[in-house]
Amino acid sequence: TCPNCGASFSEHSKVRKHMHECCPQLIVKRTDAPWGDTQAPPGLARCYICDRMTHLSSLGWHLKACGRRWVHVQADGRPAELRRHLPEPPLLPLPLTTGRAEGEGEGAESALERYNNEAHRIHLAELQPHCP
Repeated sequence: TCPNCGASFSEHSKVRKHMHECCPQLIVKRTDAPWGDTQAPPGLARCYICDRMTHLSSLGWHLKACGRRWVHVQADGRPAELRRHLPEPPLLPLPLTTGRAEGEGEGAESALERYNNEAHRIHLAELQPHCP
């Protein structure tokens, strides 16, 4: 249900889409999240291409689709010299769980946190536009 006009929807994603038109000031921004703007909430992994968060179970599918979209956008009417190549993915293996490995202490980063940090670093360094 939209908090502004009261319109109801069957899916949460449709409510958010409606709210972008009806009451964008009420949408919670990603940077307002309690975990900060560079850390992921539990169980979500970061895409190194678009920097969005996706569920760990669908990360492989998302990376394939996002890579195809990147290549399509780069090839769509851009001169060859302005096209950017897709960077190499993180060297860390795709995390299979959200937990810490045996023997890792309380302060140690989990495999998912390490993967998310590396993916964010790649996105900022290689895909984020830079001013000359």
